[in-house]
Amino acid sequence: MPLSPTDSGDLDELSWTAANLWCVFVHAVLVGLQGSFLLSLPFLAMLPFWAVLTIFGLFIPLNNALCASINGEGVEFWSDPAYAPARPEHAHERWIFINGVAVGCVLVYLCPQINKPRRV
Repeated sequence: MPLSPTDSGDLDELSWTAANLWCVFVHAVLVGLQGSFLLSLPFLAMLPFWAVLTIFGLFIPLNNALCASINGEGVEFWSDPAYAPARPEHAHERWIFINGVAVGCVLVYLCPQINKPRRV
């Protein structure tokens, strides 16, 4: 249940650790910057081309640097064998992580019919 978000301690996505608080802060900054950028796009048409290039040239590296600060340098993240031991029967599997909190909230609160028992 999301009502008790830190049941897993420091491994929980919603625990109040410095790393998680940093991620929340960076996400808030990204929401503000990206929202402002998107809202400014219609007004960029009134500026000279060199000004538009300058704005894009400043925004894109800043946005990429902020994203890299929370996503890390690599594209693939591997499970720590201490928490997910490798088993030969699962060697063919490939997993994609989707934010469990967001997906869980959507499934539980916005689609409650999924959790209801069905008659077959």
